[in-house]
Amino acid sequence: MSYNEYAKFVSDEAERISKLPKVQLPPVAGLDPEASHTLATALQHALDLHRKEVFSTHNQDAVLAQIVSKEQASLRDELQRVMTLVGDLPREQVGSDLVDLQSGGDSGFVSLERLLDDIEKLPRVSLIDEEDSEGEPLLREYNALRHALGGKALAIREAQRFLPELMRQTRSWQQLQAAVEDVYGAENADAYFQKYESNVATQAHEACRLAETALKVKGALPPDQVESLRRIVSMLKAMPRNRKGKVD
Repeated sequence: MSYNEYAKFVSDEAERISKLPKVQLPPVAGLDPEASHTLATALQHALDLHRKEVFSTHNQDAVLAQIVSKEQASLRDELQRVMTLVGDLPREQVGSDLVDLQSGGDSGFVSLERLLDDIEKLPRVSLIDEEDSEGEPLLREYNALRHALGGKALAIREAQRFLPELMRQTRSWQQLQAAVEDVYGAENADAYFQKYESNVATQAHEACRLAETALKVKGALPPDQVESLRRIVSMLKAMPRNRKGKVD
């Protein structure tokens, strides 16, 4: 609850109690009715004065001050407990630790979805008294850690969606690298990939030249081969061009 909510609750309770029916004191045995009435009136007046003093604005403020103090102490204790359980974990390492958590084979490891749910359930807290300088650093660290955990857990979940495609691309790259090393040697693979585009362009030009030669010798090409040539030409057009306007 906020300070204003506490203040409204205390004020409403004080008003409710002040409107309770007055206590009807029974006649005092041994006193005449007039004296008994005078005594009852005096006691009721004293009770009204005491009630007014107890529920005065000054006392309400004192009660609110105690509530705020206890609330702040409870908040600091709770945050300190959370930070103690978490430990001195650098936020930049949260992501790698979550990945390690996911890769564990032990059935005791929590799932990423459960972790996200637990993070969402962490209390969203703020200082009741904005001038509480003692609790502000701890609160700021707590909120920063909560946001870091949630953000990195979400990032890991999103990354898992793309993992199969990334693994497929990785396998394709590994196969290509192995093929290049088989043909050109492992020591020349890096140099080959540095000139990969120009090598592909050179080989495509050579394929076009051979196709042109075959066409002149044998006549028309089958439709499927013509379509293959068109695809090759389209690829050449999409490649970077040098200053002379030619494909590198």
